[in-house]
Amino acid sequence: MYSKMITPSLYRIMVVDESPGSLKSYHSILSDAGFQVSSSLNPQTPLRGLQSDAYDLVLFSVSALETCVFKAIKLCRDLAHQKNVPLLVLSSMDRHELYNRHFVDGVDYLQKPIGASELIMRVGKWARQCAHIKQLSQQMNAQNQLIQKETQEIKRILEMVIESKTHKQSEILTLQKLVQKGLNCLQQKDISWKDRKVSINKIKKIIDQHVSKKQMPALTRVIARGTAY
Repeated sequence: MYSKMITPSLYRIMVVDESPGSLKSYHSILSDAGFQVSSSLNPQTPLRGLQSDAYDLVLFSVSALETCVFKAIKLCRDLAHQKNVPLLVLSSMDRHELYNRHFVDGVDYLQKPIGASELIMRVGKWARQCAHIKQLSQQMNAQNQLIQKETQEIKRILEMVIESKTHKQSEILTLQKLVQKGLNCLQQKDISWKDRKVSINKIKKIIDQHVSKKQMPALTRVIARGTAY
């Protein structure tokens, strides 16, 4: 089942349970399914691991009496959200009791008792979602780095145009306004990656047109060397 959806061995799961017997059982179930599993009796352990990006998912198995565990869950929840790491709570309490008695929300809930197949399925579901979120995050980071690189290159070329002193002051001001308008568009949060690429090409075209009019072959070659989309 998992070969078509996820590769379990790619995912690092932390399991926390203050009962040694239960901890051993959950560790064995998930390990046999192929996940990389770490386990701990100490509810504080995931905090250190989350800070160092050591896990892709954290599973807390708790009872109604383990108040210290719920305190740890709340601390882990906030850090896990920052890291895009799913946090699962496995408990015999229902979801409403979990919230009313311990004010735990913002986590996925699993009801005890739970069979091995359901546990594997739920962990697998969140592993897939985690992978998708991380992939999108990496893609966005790569795109943002490229935008920063292109923005710096555009500003550098604009400075070269200004320093060349081949344009009138009014032409320089017009060019600066047009370029800045384009750069401002790149910084909008709701703009798509496709529109960002269009904006970059428009800015380069504007600069190229001004440079070509003044017959500046050296700068024309610099612009031509820029990233093509």
